[in-house]
Amino acid sequence: MKDKNLLKGEITFLLSGALVGILFVWLVSVPTTVDFWFVRGNQFLIPRVKYWFGFGALLTSGLAFSYCICVLRGWLMVFGRWAESRRILATLILLIAFPSGAITGSRFLEFLDPVLAYFLACLLVVSLISVALWLFTFTWKTWLAIFLLLAIPVAYILTIGLYKSLNLSNHAYDILRMGALGGLLSGISGYWLATPRIYSAEPSIAGRIRGQP
Repeated sequence: MKDKNLLKGEITFLLSGALVGILFVWLVSVPTTVDFWFVRGNQFLIPRVKYWFGFGALLTSGLAFSYCICVLRGWLMVFGRWAESRRILATLILLIAFPSGAITGSRFLEFLDPVLAYFLACLLVVSLISVALWLFTFTWKTWLAIFLLLAIPVAYILTIGLYKSLNLSNHAYDILRMGALGGLLSGISGYWLATPRIYSAEPSIAGRIRGQP
């Protein structure tokens, strides 16, 4: 029973994260909003900080939505009061994780190799997400933190391979890239949220709503 609930929860988080990535690409690709999200370079559009804040906000909303679905379906247990100070802090940290990485990466680019600057920015983003998940669950999982760090380059590598092999358009590449990134980050975060509170003999929200013990 626990394994089935974990699988259902993981599918929910993965699909939610992928949809978040696809929705975000649609939002930033609206022609009238391009200058809001990007700085126009000589050849490329450079994401502004608000671009990454928007992605972080959507990803956080997707995680919250997925968690609520899982709790209402009885797949996960309730962690307690949402208004607890540490959970409010965890939500705020999730919101600033990607903008913080973008700002830090741009500063590192001034005096570091681009690859190293990118790695440090990813490390900061993943560290903040991991701290937020730890604050929310009171459970630290080093191996999941490492998976979160690996998820960012893996999403890019996989989508670049598909982009070149299938000769996709740039817009299709953006959809694949952000969908994969959102799905991987949400799926790993969902597993972190799920494993301490997998459905057991304890009463679930759904059961209490129906008046079951």
